Amino acid sequence: MSKLRFESIEQLEQYICENNLIGLDPEKSKNMQDMMTSFSAKGLHLNKWWAITPFDWKCEACGRVKKDIARLNKHGYLTCHLHEHHDHADRILKREFEFFSKAQGVIVADENSEKFIKRAAYGLAAFDKTLICSDCNKADADAKKLSRTDDDFSFSPREIGRFIIVRSNQEHIVDVSIASAIWSDGKNVFEKRLRLIRDLARIAAENLHWYQPSKQTSTQVERMAIYHIRQYGISNLSSEPEKLLYNSVVFAGDKASWRRNKIYRPKKIPSDMDIKHLIGIRGKLWFKVNEDWICPCCQRGKIDCVYFSKNKSWVFEAKNIELYGVDVDETLRITLCNDCANAALQFGREAIEGKNLYPPSIVLKLEELKAIIVANPHGAHDYRNDVADIFVLTWHARAICILESKNCIHQ
Repeated sequence: MSKLRFESIEQLEQYICENNLIGLDPEKSKNMQDMMTSFSAKGLHLNKWWAITPFDWKCEACGRVKKDIARLNKHGYLTCHLHEHHDHADRILKREFEFFSKAQGVIVADENSEKFIKRAAYGLAAFDKTLICSDCNKADADAKKLSRTDDDFSFSPREIGRFIIVRSNQEHIVDVSIASAIWSDGKNVFEKRLRLIRDLARIAAENLHWYQPSKQTSTQVERMAIYHIRQYGISNLSSEPEKLLYNSVVFAGDKASWRRNKIYRPKKIPSDMDIKHLIGIRGKLWFKVNEDWICPCCQRGKIDCVYFSKNKSWVFEAKNIELYGVDVDETLRITLCNDCANAALQFGREAIEGKNLYPPSIVLKLEELKAIIVANPHGAHDYRNDVADIFVLTWHARAICILESKNCIHQ
């Protein structure tokens, strides 16, 4: 993406009349003007969410793209509206909080009580705030009436997608039987959530909550630091610019000390229920690779790659990484287990000795990494350090060749 910057409103307007903006969809852009012409519309009626999303945006509920969402209104204008669809947990919690606070006769709640319920509302929501098209938003309201849900209930975008009959450039048709079944299946959980909301609202209203605000949070400190790092241009110098501000390896010892530490065999082994729980809460990481996947480097299967993390939970990770390919100008993109991928990066850093080569793993061949690693089920690898000592010299020389090749290309 080019670093296109506009110096004036006039310059912006002149540009978008003839071009499109990546990631945005202005009313006067070529894409929108072409769409208006294709519908023979008198004009366009956009809202904010339409304008600040890409032209190829797709509705999470119905799956339609913008050209299938837009439709002519009764005035002959092309209506182009998206809406932020949300669960009503925050509104319910605020309403119940005010009710309990006033019902006591004496107000004991304070500013921190209100901050408490705002923080609690996020965890009580059934789904994240999500952009959906105007037809899906209307279908949610229609389905609630037709299936007689609780007034405080909202269907999620995924649920909306189940009960609508989708048509291009027209309102959806609601399948009432499916909407009613979804409400029936979810009613019990919704009512449990309402009881929890009321309990928390009462706690906040009685000022018995546990929230203790900080004068300045770590997030605020980091946000300000990122601002200063960008202002000084430090963020352009490294992928981890904050590490340019301090020595992160004061007591690192020699460059190979990271791999000479004794590795203790893990005492904990995951049970079947541990694995099922892992899949349930971190399924996206688990299903990144096939069920019969075996790490191409250490040859461990998925179960053997599961390890007990510092956060006291079982974790599975498979990482995409780049290794040395056929020659200096080609890399091998491959998916390895977390331990092999981390080992490749660490060996690479050791070999390149601070040279500007990213990622450092591109100096290693897969078969070389294989020759060094001694795999342990459910734990970190051991290493054949005598073999590694020889390979590090090879990798250092290879790093120089890669850098020289890159310099030749840029000259």
